[in-house]
Amino acid sequence: MTARPRAGVHDRLSALSGSAPPSRRLEHGIDEVGDLVVVVARLRQLEQLPGERRDGRGKAPQLGGLVGPALSGILIHAVGEGWSFGINSLACGFVVSTLLRMRPRELYPSPVTERAKGQLRDGLRYVLRQPTIFWTVIMIGFVAVFGMNMPVLLTAFAKSVFHVGPGGYGLFNSLVALGALSGALASTRRTRVRLRSLAIAATLFGVVQAMTALAPDQLGFSIGLVGIGAATLVFLTGANSLVQMTANLRLRGRVMSLYMLVLLGGQAIGGVVTGRITEALGPRTAMFIAGLVPTTATIVIAILLARVQHKRRMPDTVAPLVEERLAA
Repeated sequence: MTARPRAGVHDRLSALSGSAPPSRRLEHGIDEVGDLVVVVARLRQLEQLPGERRDGRGKAPQLGGLVGPALSGILIHAVGEGWSFGINSLACGFVVSTLLRMRPRELYPSPVTERAKGQLRDGLRYVLRQPTIFWTVIMIGFVAVFGMNMPVLLTAFAKSVFHVGPGGYGLFNSLVALGALSGALASTRRTRVRLRSLAIAATLFGVVQAMTALAPDQLGFSIGLVGIGAATLVFLTGANSLVQMTANLRLRGRVMSLYMLVLLGGQAIGGVVTGRITEALGPRTAMFIAGLVPTTATIVIAILLARVQHKRRMPDTVAPLVEERLAA
């Protein structure tokens, strides 16, 4: 749950916008690759835990990803960057000790597929043949690239718009985390996830983010951040559950690897894109675009899906009319 602290507001913005030195960009790239490996392994580990409701166990990692930056911002403001790194190291040690204390005999091992050539290609083909997974990954891509770069946007708002410094940046992250917590609680009441409900959640996320960008004062902006946090977690947990429950058990690892590649890779690419837009057009315009693009993409996807379903239903409606004409 504790995120990796950064060197400061200005350094974080430059690192994610692409204007940082090569060493900082290399560090950020290594972090993203490490995150991809850790998240996929964690999802596979969650599948093996005993219990009945396994579809809800992706909520804690998603919540931690939003709460972590808030804790880091508060720690950096309270005790400084050095102590924040130390506390983060202790938190990692706690995670390792918890894993070592797990009892493997009580787990439910997932089936292991023998390694062979073309497994990644087979996983990609499987995703392309499954409309539910395919369109979910497409929506995740748009949201990740354009809508999930809050560190860049919040840093810019704290520095250039409201002039509140690192303390305000930590407060903004805390508000997002508060919304994420409420979104996690709301997600626990959801018993079924469909592609339609996922599209509604993505649209709501984009609309809330675009409206937050237009907030006239810090109070309105802060309220909008709570909504962004809630909408983000509702969408991410829904997408995660839908992909995992839809994917074939033997291909689930490869499907989730592709899913996380799009999610984390999209955020890495989006950090640079959002940073450039922020530098060129300002934080408000950048956040508005970050909400507008996912909303537009989701609406287009919903229209395409509606047309496909309409075409599938047309033969059942038209066939009796055709038979009557032929009989006449």
